[in-house]
Amino acid sequence: MSLADAIKQTMNARDLPTAEVARRLGEGYDRATFYRLLNGATTEPRLGTLVGLCEVLDVSPTELLQLAGLWPHRDRLADALDLRLRSAFAQLQSLPNDEKRRAAKIVSCVVESWGEQPEDAESSTPVEFAVTEPATGTDGR
Repeated sequence: MSLADAIKQTMNARDLPTAEVARRLGEGYDRATFYRLLNGATTEPRLGTLVGLCEVLDVSPTELLQLAGLWPHRDRLADALDLRLRSAFAQLQSLPNDEKRRAAKIVSCVVESWGEQPEDAESSTPVEFAVTEPATGTDGR
């Protein structure tokens, strides 16, 4: 995937239109460079441009470059629980966008349900969540 495609995919995932990203880049960045990045005319932006764009897109430069296939993914040492989480999120990332949005809402709800009292994941009782689509009957329920 090209850098332009990675930027567009990230914008799409964040529901950010092109004009909004250009506006958020602000005065310190050349908007023409941003548009050249999007159409593939610029493939090697300056570091400051890349970092500023990543701030707007709420993604790290490493993540954006990995998405574009320009930076190798390197496994890091982690415990078994971290590995399970990475595996689960890798599976979620392969879903279609509509399913990803649904999964993101579910994960957000789970995290919010913990509030300020995180539990030890190893000793807590697993909780199962059933995700159902709203019923669409003729009576509007």
